[in-house]
Amino acid sequence: MTKNILLSLFFVSIFLYGTINESVYANLNDRPQPLEQFLPQIGYKTIEAAIKDSRT
Repeated sequence: MTKNILLSLFFVSIFLYGTINESVYANLNDRPQPLEQFLPQIGYKTIEAAIKDSRT
């Protein structure tokens, strides 16, 4: 029984080591968008624009 548990733990640890041991490389030219471009895409309005929209 103990031998089976130890063997199972060994194989699980080998599997986890193989899946976690991958290298990830970032693209140096990949920069986040400026907030002025990103926020209007998700529906953000300035206070002045929101007030103007509410008055019309």
